[in-house]
Amino acid sequence: MSSKFFLVIVACSVCVGAVSWVFAGEEVPQVETAQQAISLAEDAVDAARVSIERGKGFVGQIPEDSDLMCDVKEMLVTTSEKWKLAINALEWAEISAEKMQAAPSDAMSVNYEVLAMSSSFISFSGANMVQVGLLFVEAVATDKAESVGIIGLALQDSMVAFEQLSFHYDGVKVALVGDNHDKAEGDGIMTELYSLFILSKLNLSKAALQGDLEVLADAQKRSDALDAVLAEARQEYNAGF
Repeated sequence: MSSKFFLVIVACSVCVGAVSWVFAGEEVPQVETAQQAISLAEDAVDAARVSIERGKGFVGQIPEDSDLMCDVKEMLVTTSEKWKLAINALEWAEISAEKMQAAPSDAMSVNYEVLAMSSSFISFSGANMVQVGLLFVEAVATDKAESVGIIGLALQDSMVAFEQLSFHYDGVKVALVGDNHDKAEGDGIMTELYSLFILSKLNLSKAALQGDLEVLADAQKRSDALDAVLAEARQEYNAGF
């Protein structure tokens, strides 16, 4: 293991306790293999598909002259884009997993596994953003003004995080082409952390729609904690690579 990659591992090891606290009382994604990552993405895509069907009914409940109709339409465009990305990335993850099994060498097999896992995190995050967007639509349709603001901010944060997630996903691919496995794994770790951050925003959005102030406050604290985890990981990643 190179010293650069070791720095990233140290960062993630330090963050383990914080991540565990963020998802305390919830099912924490356990991802150690490509197949586990793909299964995680598949579950998120299935959940997003259910949200899409549910969201269709809420869209019809919003008056055309609503002050928030422009925001709703913009949200629907965003969710549509992320839905397409989620589906395409899941396909790439499955293709990479197949190539991993048929790889002529252990090194190539590992490379395909890193690519499969990173593609899965893109799919997982895209699908979760679809759910956040449709929770926004539901909040507008059910006239939950405070929830609308919170969920809207959560989606904005998720979009910024998704840009970084995509950056590291591209980093994985470039590093693998350049046979820089340490860099690929470092970027792979960052894709997983950003996917967890987006998941925390989905959990926050669900809490906002629920309207329980205690649950919402707790979800906000956990989201903020994961933001701190990411800040530390970014610092160590930048120092290492």
